[in-house]
Amino acid sequence: MLAPKSLAPTALVLSLMMLTGCSISGRSLPPPLPDDLRTCFDELVSPPVKGKRLSKGQVYDKFGEFIVLDEKKSSCGRRLIARDDALRTGKIP
Repeated sequence: MLAPKSLAPTALVLSLMMLTGCSISGRSLPPPLPDDLRTCFDELVSPPVKGKRLSKGQVYDKFGEFIVLDEKKSSCGRRLIARDDALRTGKIP
């Protein structure tokens, strides 16, 4: 076990490295997400009016909204996964 006196210099060096912005682990932060990817997942299908029955046509329209939005979010998800893969393999600096 290390004596308390021997921990002081190590703690000091680590503290100074953090204060000066040196990376302890050698890793840097990934580039920020593109804005369109961030907002892609925010869009929601609008809920029906509370207490109002939907006609068959309105139900079909709502299903259509879900399908379009699902395809859009799936596309965004695939782009996000591809970006993550590229970051992990070093293709994005």
